[in-house]
Amino acid sequence: MYQSVTGVALRTIKHSDRSSILSLWTSELGRISVTVPADSGRRAARTRALTMPLSPLCLEVDVRPDRSIFNFRELRPAVLIPGIGREPAKAMTAMFLADFLEVCLRDQQPDRLMTAFIVDSIQLFDALPREAALNFHIYFLLRLARFFGIEPDWSEPGTLFDLREGHFRLSAPLHSQFLDEASTAALHALSRINTRNLRLFRFTRQQRRDIINHLLLYYTLHHRPVLSLPSMAVITEM
Repeated sequence: MYQSVTGVALRTIKHSDRSSILSLWTSELGRISVTVPADSGRRAARTRALTMPLSPLCLEVDVRPDRSIFNFRELRPAVLIPGIGREPAKAMTAMFLADFLEVCLRDQQPDRLMTAFIVDSIQLFDALPREAALNFHIYFLLRLARFFGIEPDWSEPGTLFDLREGHFRLSAPLHSQFLDEASTAALHALSRINTRNLRLFRFTRQQRRDIINHLLLYYTLHHRPVLSLPSMAVITEM
């Protein structure tokens, strides 16, 4: 039975000479996989163009309880995001975030509020100038944490942040998975990051790499392992 769904393209994996498997996050069904054409024909080329990482989509999915990979029809963009495809740095960020979501959203129940946040964030990202876009993935990972119930309590007192326990503290824990005072102060500052002040946060490449590594470790400890994403090598060079 065909069902209309709205979703976001995540990762495409080659299945055969004629088909690939596309994973999507959808508002109605959660994370699903569909078969897409992978040959050299016109339909396959159009599908590849429409299903770039983080592309918002509308499609008709043939949902059957005895299948884990569905067929689809009437694939079309839900929102146009031309800015992401035109700018290499944005395209690399989109690939990283799509890889991240592909892992984090496995077995996640459909969540319309989270889907709205993801789609709204993608539209914002598409329109951002370069200086602000460089910090978008930091903002996104910080804000997405609340939908998984793992956002830190920013009002807690403390000069150190315990990554394993997920809270601030005044003295070092017995384990090594915590942020020192300088990194904790930076985390507190990042708690104020929003869509209006993204461009005001200036980081070196190493600082941005450290922030992302800390955030991915935090997600790994509290939600799902995301330290070995395929696009990690790309995003750390930005």
